[in-house]
Amino acid sequence: MGKEKVKKDLDKFCAINNLDIISASTIGRIIKEKKIYHHRQKIYHDGRIKETKRVKKLRKPKGFEAKHKGDLIKIDTIVKYVWGMKRYIITAVDVKTRYTFALAYKKHNSQSARDFFQRLDRDSIPLQD
Repeated sequence: MGKEKVKKDLDKFCAINNLDIISASTIGRIIKEKKIYHHRQKIYHDGRIKETKRVKKLRKPKGFEAKHKGDLIKIDTIVKYVWGMKRYIITAVDVKTRYTFALAYKKHNSQSARDFFQRLDRDSIPLQD
């Protein structure tokens, strides 16, 4: 339930018990402060409930700076139409040395990405000075 739905029920409760009415924004702040969130649940076919654990994504630290070759590589995909055919160009750029590596693929799928990463690891950016 969100803060608006909680407000409707809380207004009824406050009216019955002669209490002051609280605004939706105040309810939202309380929910945020007390960290009262509904966690996603998986419901099995027989009705049992299993809470799913959320895995935190690994991210680059905020002030991170590349000091050596291969510390930080930016990867992106460019879509080009060449002679009526669609091509996906996956590119990688080493932030420190500005060394670039690119390959073109017919499909934009996980197999193409795996092949690109294997070739990037094997053929390009030397990791030692």
